[in-house]
Amino acid sequence: YEASASVPMVIADGRRREAASDVSVPTQLIDIMPTILDLAGVPAAKRPKQLDGSSLVPLVAGDSNDDERPPFVVSQFHGCNLAASWFMVVQLVEGAAFKLIHWGTGQEVPSLLFNLSADAAEARNLLAPERRTARVEAIAAALDASMQSVIAYADVARRVARYNHASFAQWQNATGPSWVDAIHSPDLRWSASWSNDPQ
Repeated sequence: YEASASVPMVIADGRRREAASDVSVPTQLIDIMPTILDLAGVPAAKRPKQLDGSSLVPLVAGDSNDDERPPFVVSQFHGCNLAASWFMVVQLVEGAAFKLIHWGTGQEVPSLLFNLSADAAEARNLLAPERRTARVEAIAAALDASMQSVIAYADVARRVARYNHASFAQWQNATGPSWVDAIHSPDLRWSASWSNDPQ
């Protein structure tokens, strides 16, 4: 949720004397490095050849129509304590911020769509059957296309699932026949989950 994912940030550039301004364009932590490189005047030839993120300098300068920056941000999370990978995109649509969340390939669990501008607590999933409209479908499709332009999330989710399965099988083999008892070790986070319908 945004309450845990959003990080407030203030940029104070001593060279500028303009009045302070708020930026509502979605940004990411990976934007900090290119921003610092810009502010430090590091020439392009001395920067990494492939750099994730986009400089925030144009936004700080008041250019909210920065052509270098995509109009959305994408995030993903994979972990041994998740049943499926998690993917998120936040994008401004008609001046409102929307967030789309997929788990796994997007087929295993219903996706979520929130209008962050109107529902900051993310309490109303717009993809719930009673809220689904043609406009909601169009917004979800646009956000999904933005996400897929950055990451083929279904393929990534399948690769992560295969890796997790292979890692678990390797752990079983290394642990031997006692792996069923070993999985309940207090050092392993998934002990309680395993006890819930282990078959």
